[in-house]
Amino acid sequence: MKREEEEGIERNQDSEEPPLEDFFVNEDDSLRKEEAVKKRKKRVKLLSMVIILALSVNVWGIFPELFNLPSIQFLLKSKELSNDKKIEEWKKAVVTINGNGRKGTGFNIDPSGKIVTNSHVVDEMASIRVSFPDGQIFSANVISDNPDFDFALLEIDGEALPSLDLNRATDQEEAGKQIYIIGNPLSHSNIVMEGETAGIYEGNLQIPVLLLDAPIHSGNSGSPVINENGKVIGVVYATIDQIKDNQRFGLAIPIKNIIQELDLD
Repeated sequence: MKREEEEGIERNQDSEEPPLEDFFVNEDDSLRKEEAVKKRKKRVKLLSMVIILALSVNVWGIFPELFNLPSIQFLLKSKELSNDKKIEEWKKAVVTINGNGRKGTGFNIDPSGKIVTNSHVVDEMASIRVSFPDGQIFSANVISDNPDFDFALLEIDGEALPSLDLNRATDQEEAGKQIYIIGNPLSHSNIVMEGETAGIYEGNLQIPVLLLDAPIHSGNSGSPVINENGKVIGVVYATIDQIKDNQRFGLAIPIKNIIQELDLD
């Protein structure tokens, strides 16, 4: 009996409850935990910012030309001008020229398919594809090419295609004439802009060219310059800076030279 009582005492001693202080929250431990949580949150926030920045840089790197001020400006202006029914009709004859990973502009001058563009647009293109705004796509062959005028004529096999008329009057070369330019600038398609003729300029071609006070961008090569009557007076081929007040001007081959080249008189 005594042994049992001793064993009971020992068991009671073994199962003695921990001090009450062990159940208290240690203020130092609590502060350390809070500090650790704050550090984790800061690391997560920093990592999130790095990921967002990386993604943003990647997007802007892939689409540098889709999200810039010139694009926004001419998209809004093109939409406004396209409300004009006659301009909307002209746009139907302006095509996209693709080949060898390059893209340019051209326009049709014959219902059966004769496409005017620049020589440098189709230079060394092994396979040329012409796309109309209505979705029609054609294979094209170069049937005339004059690098001295930076002019080329392509032929496609079509019928009843929308086309533009060529102007034969010379007064459109005078400064101050209202013009419209339709093309595929900065990765966009079928963009129309307006401006004025600014006279004649002795450029780098073997002929005097038209100076254009109008927005011209990369991709506008081969774009038709159209007067108020819907006649093509020139073909855009380049831009030039610092002619007047540090502005950028467009350069266009006069249509009269192309008419002579094609013997269309």
